[in-house]
Amino acid sequence: MDRTVIKDLGFGSFMKLSAVMSASLGAAFGLFIFIAGLLGGEVRTSLGRIMLPGAAGGAASLVVAPLFFAVFGLLSGLAAYLPFRFILKISKGISLYGRFEWFRSEELPVTVTADEAAAKDHSSPQY
Repeated sequence: MDRTVIKDLGFGSFMKLSAVMSASLGAAFGLFIFIAGLLGGEVRTSLGRIMLPGAAGGAASLVVAPLFFAVFGLLSGLAAYLPFRFILKISKGISLYGRFEWFRSEELPVTVTADEAAAKDHSSPQY
């Protein structure tokens, strides 16, 4: 496993991370509710005016819970971004362990417009 230190994280990346982590928690919660519904627990899932009891409510929670948690994760991410950056700054980064793919900005694919591609390739017809 590799080790990396996050010293700064862009706003968009932080929001993606917040949404994905929250949706994962929502999926675990939805699975728990689904199993409780299958086992005959008193489970009710509300979809607006529609109330689904039992196993149907548990099945609906498999979809509703991750979506609800992801939206909540985005909203909490908005409030947590500036404190997170402050913590990164005073702690000199956060160390993470895992498998990572590394890209340098010069290695990322460059988007080429159709006009630029036509200028490079003289064999293509000009319209």
